[in-house]
Amino acid sequence: MTPQGIQIQYRIQFNGRRRVGLTSLQCTATPDPADRNAGWVVATSVIQAAIAGHFTPRSDRSQPIERFLGILVIISIIGNGLMQPRQSRTQFFAQSVGRLYRGELQTVLNQLETQRLAIRQRGLIAAVCIGGAFILLFLLMSLIRLGGGMVLGILAILSAIAWYAWLAGLINQYRNDFKQQVIQRLVKLYDENLSYNPTGGISQQEFCNSLIYQHSIDRYSNEDLIYGLLGKTAVRFSEVHAEYKTTTTDSKGNCHTQWHTIFKGIFFVADFNKYFKGRTIIQPDHLESAWGGLGCWLQSLKAKAQVSSDQGQLVKLEDPNFERLFAVYSTDQVEARYILSTSLMQRLIEFHDRVGKPVAISFVDSKVHIAIPNNKNLFEPPSIWFGSALMTQQEVQTYFDDIKLAAAIVEDLNLNLRIWTRK
Repeated sequence: MTPQGIQIQYRIQFNGRRRVGLTSLQCTATPDPADRNAGWVVATSVIQAAIAGHFTPRSDRSQPIERFLGILVIISIIGNGLMQPRQSRTQFFAQSVGRLYRGELQTVLNQLETQRLAIRQRGLIAAVCIGGAFILLFLLMSLIRLGGGMVLGILAILSAIAWYAWLAGLINQYRNDFKQQVIQRLVKLYDENLSYNPTGGISQQEFCNSLIYQHSIDRYSNEDLIYGLLGKTAVRFSEVHAEYKTTTTDSKGNCHTQWHTIFKGIFFVADFNKYFKGRTIIQPDHLESAWGGLGCWLQSLKAKAQVSSDQGQLVKLEDPNFERLFAVYSTDQVEARYILSTSLMQRLIEFHDRVGKPVAISFVDSKVHIAIPNNKNLFEPPSIWFGSALMTQQEVQTYFDDIKLAAAIVEDLNLNLRIWTRK
């Protein structure tokens, strides 16, 4: 969440032998408003500021009684706030999305719906006009028994291509407007330090450098890059679709090409604040989860075949729940166990359960890479032919949840905790 500066002002005035004028305190504490410890962060910062003498009357700022009175006032304010029920992050985000939806998004969605309907209408009118013209031309040629059916067919195909290209330009403009005006706002709602580039993405080189997927790539696409600093951690994530192709020849000598997905989903990269000497790869353990003890044996055979590969050897860990979900390979067994502390393994288990998909992770160089498979094309606007850009709050919330799924990895894995120094 976006850190928000907290300012507390309070007035105290005496009409006695001494006059104490306007007093005020400005606190620079910046807790997450949804953090369960936010109140204590504010209280500690405010009281420290008061003790340091920042709670300043117009008269001598060093008077102990005035400091004491200021602290009592502040404790009363903070205590009053701590008595309020605490919000969960989910409740806080839901309320934030609700405020955005009821506010500026209403105007934006109305404009996008007007744009969508205009594009659909223009597309339909153009299609009817082109189709009607060719029908009339065909009937005319039939009446006067004029040939040229092949020419007419070619013209029809060229007209259809031109219509599609023209309409695609309008649709792309609508799509870009939706992303810039809706998705951009949702990204900033999660954290002001994040930026959004609809046409950017994790590069193929960086995807390959993660070593999570070993297959050669024949076709690669990316989009919807979200990047920035979350706390102390630099992050980047985007949609990625990596594919390879196979070519077969049938009995008649005809070649057929098929495309196969290596990975499709959200690919996340974050700074881990440590340069790794080895390479540690965490793959979904389909064998052990499906076959139990037999799966472990098959896994060990697979590991022997990988001794000379970039992924390294199988690492056996003590946590049976983690072992049931993941298979760990590393070129440095000691470092792998050092990285995968008990707390991090537990956090990875919880993240796996929350996502509900077979995630894969790698620790290479000074980066952590996380692949979250998803067959849905995220962050796309409603179709111009079906649906409506006048989305419900729940539909807007779904877009926000897709952003939060990856952005919250920093908190889920506690990546802002700097337990190592980079060397």
